Amino acid sequence: MTEQLLTDEARSELLALHDWDELVFGGFYCLHCTPDDELSLDDPIWWPCQPLREAGVTDDEAREVIAAYRQKVADEYQAKLEAEKREGQRKADEFNSRYPVGTPVMAYPGARPEKFPNEKRLQTRTRSVAWTLGHGEPVVMVDGYAGGIALTHVDVIKKPDATEVERRLLTRENLSAVDDWLDQVRVFAKGYWEDVDGKLTVTGLRIGSDYQNRVVAKFGDTIVRHTDGTHTVRRVIEAGEAS
Repeated sequence: MTEQLLTDEARSELLALHDWDELVFGGFYCLHCTPDDELSLDDPIWWPCQPLREAGVTDDEAREVIAAYRQKVADEYQAKLEAEKREGQRKADEFNSRYPVGTPVMAYPGARPEKFPNEKRLQTRTRSVAWTLGHGEPVVMVDGYAGGIALTHVDVIKKPDATEVERRLLTRENLSAVDDWLDQVRVFAKGYWEDVDGKLTVTGLRIGSDYQNRVVAKFGDTIVRHTDGTHTVRRVIEAGEAS
């Protein structure tokens, strides 16, 4: 009995060591026995390999291992999909509870303006309640566009604050013009630099010389000037307004 248990333990260790992968053209090869070089798949070591067969792994057992793995992957995918559907429905329900049909929005059918400031944008209003697609993405319909737009590409246009004097949408293209706009009221501003893919890059403006009161506007954000001469920033996700 002890010998059998040791054998079973050894076989389990061998199965873990001699893992497998599936070839594009069919069949399975041993990741451990097949040489790890660019030419290895021209002559793969088929799975179950000789060490596994010597340990008593049969073709039927090999098929059971593969079937169990595939079922695990399918179960994990289904669980992830169901979780994404629940989260998408939660976001749709939350949007519907806060914003009725007809709410003014800025919609970005193609891409958000953070990285693509010249992409199409629509200042419009919703014409449906939000709902979820089959994979869980929450969407809503707007006037002037056929089909649903993802809620992540829709910004609700908020009513302006009574203290607001002027607003400017900051983009990579109008950086100098916005800097001049701030200079006209003697507000210090300079480029805001960040590491982007390992390279220091200007990603917006740092506004104000006072360290504690200065604000940073990134490309796609809206800079708001107030009656008291201060400036605030509306992040792109909450701005929802055109330049």
